[in-house]
Amino acid sequence: MLGTALPMITLLVRSPIYTRIYSPELYGIYSLVYITFTYMSAISYQWITNNTWRFYLKYKKTNNLAIFWSVTFWLYIIVSIVIAVICLVWYLLSGDLLLKKLIIYGGLYFISNEFLNTLLVPARIDGKSGYYNIMNSSRAIISFVLLLLLTFVGNFKIEAFFIAPLIINALFISFLSLKPFTQINLNLNKRLISHSVRFIRYGSANLLFNVGIFVLISSDRYLIALFDSYAKVGIYNQTYNLSQITISALFTVFQAAMNPTLIAQLEKRPFASDSFLYEAIYTSIYLFFLLTIICSIFSKEISIVLLGEEFREAWNIMPLVFTSAFIAGLNHFAVIKIKFINKLKYLIIDSLTAALLNILLNLVLIPIFGYKIAALTTLIAYLYLLIILFYHARLNPFEIKGFKGKILKIFIVLIFIVGLHFLQIKLLPINYPILMAIIKTVIFVSLYFLLTRQIAPLKSE
Repeated sequence: MLGTALPMITLLVRSPIYTRIYSPELYGIYSLVYITFTYMSAISYQWITNNTWRFYLKYKKTNNLAIFWSVTFWLYIIVSIVIAVICLVWYLLSGDLLLKKLIIYGGLYFISNEFLNTLLVPARIDGKSGYYNIMNSSRAIISFVLLLLLTFVGNFKIEAFFIAPLIINALFISFLSLKPFTQINLNLNKRLISHSVRFIRYGSANLLFNVGIFVLISSDRYLIALFDSYAKVGIYNQTYNLSQITISALFTVFQAAMNPTLIAQLEKRPFASDSFLYEAIYTSIYLFFLLTIICSIFSKEISIVLLGEEFREAWNIMPLVFTSAFIAGLNHFAVIKIKFINKLKYLIIDSLTAALLNILLNLVLIPIFGYKIAALTTLIAYLYLLIILFYHARLNPFEIKGFKGKILKIFIVLIFIVGLHFLQIKLLPINYPILMAIIKTVIFVSLYFLLTRQIAPLKSE
């Protein structure tokens, strides 16, 4: 939790500082460049990382890590060359100086970041949580300190968002043990090619899945730019990203803690791991839906604290984003099972159809209702994806004895808490909304665990 909390805190601290410095239009341009590089990463580097998660343990058990790292190295080099060429063409076609800077520094950042992430994945799989968390936390904190120096001492503009982490990535790579790559074989022999084909086949399926997910999450920014302005893109993107942080970070902690055990179980018995998955799903609902509700009812107060004044107009999309982040966290359990039962075609079909649904809804609704409707269309697409992924993963938590009753009790308690919130607003209006939000959060959390202490945890049979 500490390893995820520290990077999250740096993002939460960064937002109120820089949304008071940079305009929504600058944020809009930066957001579109960042998202474009995210797409490039999704169709290139991300499937290398997915291969690492899927095959590292298998190759380690069979003493074939030399082959594993050789294939990984060659794929990384090929992808990096392609990304560099795309960036060069994009740079030459761009006339705006700020855009040129963002392309250069953004490209270098993503190339370095994916290299570092690939090297750190085995640490998570091997259960070296201390090492991974120290690396992850220190990168985030030092990058933030450097960002402040570049901005307030060096007078850098918004391109510093790329420059600071790029410099830190380069420093970490220079000090990191590159022992895995001392095992690589530079000769493209028949054995290496056959293993490369295996990686590419699996990675290609994940590539299309990642594309679908990223299109679902971020395609609305391009449509907002098309139908509205860069300023609205900046407002929407910053509000959306800020809203995701807390829920997504807690799911990341939870999944990081359970993934090594889950991966080991799925590797041995992919069709006999449902009881473990059901417990994880129930625990996620029990712990994190409460946070989703509390963040939602205090969205306006959160926006006042963490967003500059120009960005606060989108505070009312935050409950939708919190809910989307919660659903995305639940989707992880279905996705990881589908990967290990080798039903990758379902991942591709499901993510691409959800993305298409989101695009169609946005094309129709954004011109009519404005940019904020994009948060609702994303939530609808996530709900569709949740249903279809669980169906294809053959996961039905409601078949577990007592699951329905426990979930019903949780919802009743949460409805009671929401009712108390609105009753206080109606009968006892307070002129100190942020202080009242803090006090009520403490009361609501205490009340929730007091009223639900008899129904957790779930015990699968």
